[in-house]
Amino acid sequence: MDKTKVFLKYSLIAQRDAKDVMEKIQKTIQWKDNCTVLDVGCGPGNNTHDVLFPKIPKLKNLVGVDRLGDMIKYANENYRNGSSIDFKEMDIVNVNVSQTDYENYFDHVFSFYCLHFIGEQELALKNIYKLTKPGGDFFFTCTVQCNLFEIVAYLANTTIWNKYVRNHNKFTCPYQFSTDPKRDIQKVLQNVGFNVLHTSAEPKNIKIPLNIFTEMIVSHSPLDIPMDVAHQEE
Repeated sequence: MDKTKVFLKYSLIAQRDAKDVMEKIQKTIQWKDNCTVLDVGCGPGNNTHDVLFPKIPKLKNLVGVDRLGDMIKYANENYRNGSSIDFKEMDIVNVNVSQTDYENYFDHVFSFYCLHFIGEQELALKNIYKLTKPGGDFFFTCTVQCNLFEIVAYLANTTIWNKYVRNHNKFTCPYQFSTDPKRDIQKVLQNVGFNVLHTSAEPKNIKIPLNIFTEMIVSHSPLDIPMDVAHQEE
């Protein structure tokens, strides 16, 4: 089963929240003229194209990046828009920014529900900082604490699932067990070099019907779990 298409099928929650965030920050963001914009963790490109792109008033170019080649291939085939929108394969943790065309390049950087899958948070944020133009800005959303991370940690200790999720710490939010995740996020952002103007934490309860749970979670997980295997192990 095509993981990218399954991801899109169950992307309504992420898209809804991305729209909500864009509505909120429209009141504060000061768009640069002829601006360059980056979307970190763009996945198959639907949020980049459908949510972010329509909100930018005077765009030079919008680049979506993701570490998964299949996602980027789908994004370029379905959401690329001439010179306005382009998608590049990039691992934000391991990229050598100085060897790309984007060092100190972007006026505005966004990331929607990606950073909570990055255990090496400070390294990822350092690279985002290097990609951001001096005087540019960075807006992001992430899930700081979620019981799904605890479930994966439990599965890593089982014989059946260990081979698929044993490296889960690489993709577990570093604030999962923090007593004050908001404070910790501010601290790491400041250590990297960002001037933090605003952070907020909003508790959310999301109910996922059991009949779609497996496909939704596996398609959105950065862990390499084959979709057919997930169904067999339900």
